[in-house]
Amino acid sequence: MMENLITILSVVKKQDYENTLQVFNKIIEKYCNSKVDEVLKIGTPAQIPNQYMFALTIPKEDAINIVKELTYAEVSVVKNESFIKIAVAEATNERQSEQTNTMQRFQKEETLKQKLRKRGDYTVDELVYLKDWQLMLEVALNQTYNNIEKSRRIKELLPEVLSEAIETETQRDLNNLDIARDSIEKLLLIAENETLKRFHLLGILKKAGEVIIETCCMHPKELIDQLIFLANSRTTVPSINVKAFLAFYKVISADIQNYENEILEATRYLNTRALNTVYIASVRLAPDEKKIFDSGIEFFKKRRDAL
Repeated sequence: MMENLITILSVVKKQDYENTLQVFNKIIEKYCNSKVDEVLKIGTPAQIPNQYMFALTIPKEDAINIVKELTYAEVSVVKNESFIKIAVAEATNERQSEQTNTMQRFQKEETLKQKLRKRGDYTVDELVYLKDWQLMLEVALNQTYNNIEKSRRIKELLPEVLSEAIETETQRDLNNLDIARDSIEKLLLIAENETLKRFHLLGILKKAGEVIIETCCMHPKELIDQLIFLANSRTTVPSINVKAFLAFYKVISADIQNYENEILEATRYLNTRALNTVYIASVRLAPDEKKIFDSGIEFFKKRRDAL
């Protein structure tokens, strides 16, 4: 059995420990039918201060794919074996090629945008190619007599472009806190857009809000304030208000002592009466979620009374 296994080594800085561990956990879940501690050993070698050594034991047939996935995720791999060197080189080239293609497309789009701005007009096809939903919205709102048909067509195409914009954010490395923050900023522009709400694109607002909530839960300590904000937002859809509150309360109730500052902020900021109203009016919850929701509302009522 042992001859069919190989150990992949990675050395990472201490500040990269959490992100690296998440990468390894995903790989283990994908490739290994074992518990994490059975296949992954983590140590702090005396000869390498301020760094961790990750040792992942895997089936040989999966080694190349795993090495490539680690390289794509910017986790360095110790290249003792020739096949590992080749796999890292291939993955690095593929990643660089993808980045080059993305940059070329971005430059092409920017050139076209500048050209069109000078011209002061856009065809529907040009707008769809640019995939700039905010620009599409701007043009759609310009409903002059000669522009009614274009405006109607853009409104029809907006959901597809917005869905693609949301999907693009879900494909990013949201385990990286900086990337997660950037994605949330972009998604909030959708989730809180009053014009999209007026266009009845409620499913789009809901989808963007759900991705924000999921992303915040990946970094609860750093991004929990975004859940408080979203729970209290007047411009997103009611189901997102409720789901953000549920996610927030689940996090803080599991570790109240470490979230005292956030609890105090939420006690002062959250409008629990409005949350309860939107829940009663338009949001359905499973019985277990309803129990948590009620518990959370009661928790903050008591906290507010005690201020």
